[in-house]
Amino acid sequence: MAKDGLKFGVTRIGVHKGRAIIGNFGGSRFFDYTGIGDTVNIAARLEAANKYLGTRICVSGAVAEACPELPFRAIGDVVLKGKQMPISCFEPLHEDKLAQELNERYGHAFEQMARQDRLAASTFGQLAKEFPEDGLIQLHSERLRIGEQGTIITLTGK
Repeated sequence: MAKDGLKFGVTRIGVHKGRAIIGNFGGSRFFDYTGIGDTVNIAARLEAANKYLGTRICVSGAVAEACPELPFRAIGDVVLKGKQMPISCFEPLHEDKLAQELNERYGHAFEQMARQDRLAASTFGQLAKEFPEDGLIQLHSERLRIGEQGTIITLTGK
C-alpha cells in the first residue's frame, strides 16, 4: 500500500491474558462479532495507554510472564482508567546491538526509579538527550523532572 502512496499510520497494540467471551452477539436488529470481559477491557486500555506512554505495544505482566523467551523492558505499574490497582506493563523489544546497550542503560535507570533513587532523574535526563525518539524514556524523564517518583503511572484518560 505504501508503494501506491497510501499511508497506514501508527498502529498501537495492547495485549493482556485472561478469560473473555468472544463470538457473535446481538439479534435481528444488531449483530456483531466481538469480545467482552475484563480481559478485553484491559487489553483495550493498554492499547490506548500506548499514546501516553510513548510506546506502540504494551503488554501486561501476565503476558510477559507467559513469554520468558522474549525480551521486554519494564514500562511501569500502570493504573488504568476505571481501575484501582496498578498492572505491571512491559514493552516487547527488538534484538540488535544498539538496542542491547540502550536496554541495559534503560534497565539501570528504571531500577534507580523503582528504588526512588534521586539519581534516577539525571540518569533518565541523560538518556532523554541521547535518545530523543524514545517515547518511554522521554515520559520517565519528564515524570521525574516534575517531581513524580517510583514506577506507578496513573492514567486518567481512556
